[in-house]
Amino acid sequence: MLQKILKIMSAPFRKCPRIRRLPRAGYILGMVLCLSLLHLPIAEASAEESDEAVFGILYTTQSEDRTRFLYFDADFRPEGEDILPYSNLSFGGYENECRTEQYLFLNPKGPTGLYDAGTVLMLDPDELSFETYAVDRINITAFTADETYIYTLSNLNRVTYADRLSMSDSALDTVKHEGIFLDSAAVIDGKLYTFAYGDHDLCALCRVDFEQGRTESLLDLDSENPPCFLIAYGKKLLFTCGGILYSYDTQTGSCKEKDLGDERAYNLSLSGDVLAIGYTSILSMADSRIELYDLKEEKSICCFEYPGSVLQIEMPHPWNGKVYVLGYGNLTVFSIDEDNGESIEINTEETTAEIDTEETTEIIAETDKEGNAEVSTETNTEASTEIIAETDAEVNVEVSTEINTDTNTEVNTEADTELNREAATEEMKAAVIRSISLEPGNNEYCGGFILLH
Repeated sequence: MLQKILKIMSAPFRKCPRIRRLPRAGYILGMVLCLSLLHLPIAEASAEESDEAVFGILYTTQSEDRTRFLYFDADFRPEGEDILPYSNLSFGGYENECRTEQYLFLNPKGPTGLYDAGTVLMLDPDELSFETYAVDRINITAFTADETYIYTLSNLNRVTYADRLSMSDSALDTVKHEGIFLDSAAVIDGKLYTFAYGDHDLCALCRVDFEQGRTESLLDLDSENPPCFLIAYGKKLLFTCGGILYSYDTQTGSCKEKDLGDERAYNLSLSGDVLAIGYTSILSMADSRIELYDLKEEKSICCFEYPGSVLQIEMPHPWNGKVYVLGYGNLTVFSIDEDNGESIEINTEETTAEIDTEETTEIIAETDKEGNAEVSTETNTEASTEIIAETDAEVNVEVSTEINTDTNTEVNTEADTELNREAATEEMKAAVIRSISLEPGNNEYCGGFILLH
């Protein structure tokens, strides 16, 4: 809960410069130390020459409206640089890159204390060109995109706006919420999914329906261990909460749980059927662990240690066996392969459960045609459905924070549930290919990195 409170209330703390320039000698020493702590071998680097930019590192500022975007090839050689007129262009340790089939998306926040950029950038990874979309909101806290729309969540003075911006004609649809904070974003079939937080320990997975102008609560979650990352996987949503990996089916309303055995399960990244789980704390800077899990085969691929906090994890699309990990001082790329040195032990003990949430839907926001909010506290006991609020574009809604504690939830604890997995027959191993020391300039900090290919 501390991470979520800091994210909501202390944005300047998250955006402070965290990396200092290291001398070259320090880089070499740091690399040796990193490898000794990881107990991982160094994979032989490819001798292939490449002039294609593979990834970019963001060095941004708090208030100078300037971000350097440095491009590198597969061998970590510099390939170019763009200067973008934005401050706090940063993932901040609370999100990973946003991509569609063709484009990548970035959200500069604007100067610290103002966060008024109100902008989403679309990056063409082949042309290395940017297109700007204006959302005109203050304090955008989360965003996502599909092929047609950009979706943003912004919060100011206990009012959260869920916006959907058309990339073709800039038409904006809005659902407004008062007294509820929405954060994290994923989109499936044109519906925006997010987490809602509010009074009375409200913490729930929600769906924003822009066509109907309403927000529904789908699944109550543990407010003491709130989720952060939300991943769309086909028709399912993946997220962790309190050491549990949830797989919510948006078509059936059913949810499966998998106990990961570690409440530090936090950072999630997906490439195809491979899910990377970062067991870490971005506040304590303690050693972390990264697990790769095959969602299709339902088995662990590899698990390895990482010294320090994991701020960002990315994998190429399609996955080629490489994992990029950003820490507070360096960006490291790992190779996952059967032949990478000594075997790494994988913990395969687990428990699984299935929850049917088809009959536990709550409406969070609703209005009549004139835009007047009517809040109902009546509960339909047959379906355990509660109307909290519903809106169309730009209407003011008073939101009830009453929580329905009667749910028709069934827990299936049989060992043969869908997410029950067996140990991998052949364990994969992780090896460091390359590592680069982060070197921000004066008044800069590293805002994250982007995988272009």
